[in-house]
Amino acid sequence: MAITVSKMTEGDAISLAEIDKIVFGGSFTKDDFINYLDSSIYYFYVAKIDEKAVGYIGYMLIADEADIINIGILPEYRGKSIGNMLMSVMIQELKKNSATCVHLEVRKSNSVAISLYKKYGFIDTGVSKNHYKEPTEDAIRMSLTF
Repeated sequence: MAITVSKMTEGDAISLAEIDKIVFGGSFTKDDFINYLDSSIYYFYVAKIDEKAVGYIGYMLIADEADIINIGILPEYRGKSIGNMLMSVMIQELKKNSATCVHLEVRKSNSVAISLYKKYGFIDTGVSKNHYKEPTEDAIRMSLTF
């Protein structure tokens, strides 16, 4: 099982929209992902196994600060180090682009994601009350400085 991570292409947009729908309930459409390709501040990377998209990470980079938009992995592919690979690629790319830090919000109950972020050195920087809907839940804000 070879896992690859590459920059999103237009051909990946449908798969990423499907992953987004399964993982997040459909925050982004295929057209949203295609529009991100034309942006100079949004970056998306896709993880594939045997050419099948199984996860993605997206972030926004303005000046030297980045914000993770989403990291989503199909449920049946979790626990296979795909999140680690996506995080590693993102951090390498941010450092290449002279970023000094990256921020994110994560559901307070998402202990798996919080563990992943802490593994990479993210620290808690605050709480956003009722940040998430369906169900309503606080978000932990986390940051990593390079």
